[in-house]
Amino acid sequence: QQNYRRGVLKTQKTNTQTTTANTKLSVSKLCERIGIPDWIVNVRHDASHGPNGDMPSLPTLRIAACTLLGFIGDYYWLEQRDLRNSMRNNALD
Repeated sequence: QQNYRRGVLKTQKTNTQTTTANTKLSVSKLCERIGIPDWIVNVRHDASHGPNGDMPSLPTLRIAACTLLGFIGDYYWLEQRDLRNSMRNNALD
């Protein structure tokens, strides 16, 4: 459970930090801007600041982690693939 918690916390933090360079938006607004669902923001918040130290359930953390992995694939890795393909095509021209 702790590993999923850490994964959710770090993934959201990393993705919002790359967007926060010159902005003073809330984490919720930053996540909205880059496409992280609002419910994951709430899961991350509960994992960090939950009442009485309560953590989201393991199934909730697993779903959040899987959703974030999909987000990373779409947001980062597909972009990298397209960039690599473009560079390769330009080199072949």
